[in-house]
Amino acid sequence: MKTIKRYPNRKLYDTGESRYITLEEIATFLRSGGEVRVVDSRSGEDITAVTLAQVLVGEEKRSRPVLPGQRLMSLLQTGGDYLKVKLAPVATLKDEAEKTVQRLIHTEPAEEVKEFLVGTQRAYDDFQRKADERFQTVLAAVRNIAPLYKEVENLRKDVRDLSDRVKSLEGRGPGTADASPRARARR
Repeated sequence: MKTIKRYPNRKLYDTGESRYITLEEIATFLRSGGEVRVVDSRSGEDITAVTLAQVLVGEEKRSRPVLPGQRLMSLLQTGGDYLKVKLAPVATLKDEAEKTVQRLIHTEPAEEVKEFLVGTQRAYDDFQRKADERFQTVLAAVRNIAPLYKEVENLRKDVRDLSDRVKSLEGRGPGTADASPRARARR
């Protein structure tokens, strides 16, 4: 995970590469599957969410929509509750596993504990792998939807323009040179 410091002058400093970095570079890094953590240089406060929101705005401005507007509004309206609900099973699984491990360490023989831990770790790794695959699938789908959404918007605009042109042509009277075929047939 890449750690980035944000200075009061709004500059972003990549601590791993010892250089300043732009929001666009962060977006590129994230698209390639990387993870970032952004901290305020003075307070040490985690400001990752704010910075990622700025990355989204930058992507939108550059005509590379990340999420359709309606989806963004839904996420904002739920206040992140949707994501919390979807991620709650992972947190519950982890908490239950930790409780069971503590119970076994204090009550069971070492060999049984070892077998349990190995089995639990395998199950957790498998669950995490499946969750990561599902997340990547959803992410890929979202990335594929964004260009389609833009194309649909362009098609809607074209249809509106054509509709306006048809209405304009139909609205001309029989005395005009460019009268519609229907008007010419009535003459």
